[in-house]
Amino acid sequence: MRLRALALALALVIPSSALAETVIVQMTTDPSQGFQPRFVPADVTIQPGDTVRWVNTDQFALEHGTCSGTGSSDPLAGQLWQSPSLPYGQWFEYTFDDPGTFEYFSVPHEFAGMFGVVRVGNSTSAPDIEDSTWGRTKALFESFLPRE
Repeated sequence: MRLRALALALALVIPSSALAETVIVQMTTDPSQGFQPRFVPADVTIQPGDTVRWVNTDQFALEHGTCSGTGSSDPLAGQLWQSPSLPYGQWFEYTFDDPGTFEYFSVPHEFAGMFGVVRVGNSTSAPDIEDSTWGRTKALFESFLPRE
């Protein structure tokens, strides 16, 4: 009886982990946007058990990182994950087990507007990236900064 229960439990667990996906998010600089650092795509939707892999594909040799939270002043920043600073070609990944909406940012480039959102399951509760706290702050101060 115990062996049958164990076999049934394994049958339920193995297929779900075998179906898990890895989604790639590039950390790069967009020359068409004034060489602003960006996550591409910045907004991804996945299922519980899926993994997001952030890959530094920046041809301009900038180091990038990813940190959970809405910005460095967020008291919960980095509690779920925080990558080290990653040089070109390096990557960091995190597996999302629980449904929800998870905002993140780049520690060295948050003031350049490098933010993203991972939506796990059917969650749609997070604001658009431009509407995040730091996105609004950046938009406010951009009007005072000189244009290139």
